[in-house]
Amino acid sequence: GKELYRIILVLVLSAVEKLWACLKDLFHHDVAKEHRHLAFTFFSCLVQGQYEKLGIMRSHFFRLIKTHDVAEDVAPR
Repeated sequence: GKELYRIILVLVLSAVEKLWACLKDLFHHDVAKEHRHLAFTFFSCLVQGQYEKLGIMRSHFFRLIKTHDVAEDVAPR
C-alpha cells in the first residue's frame, strides 16, 4: 500500500493514460475477483496520489466507479 502510493506520486499524466489503457480490462466481470480488487486498489492509490494532475483522466475513473456493476466489488470501489 504505502510503497505503491509513493511510486504513484511521481507518475506523469502520459504514464497514467498508458496505465489506464493497459489495465482497464481488469475491471471486466470475467476477470478473477482478486485481480479486479487489486486493480481498484491500484487506481484508488493513483487517484489519491495524483488527483490534481489527472485532468480528464479523473472522468474515466469516476465513470468506472459509477457504472461498475459487479456486486462483489462494492467494497473495493
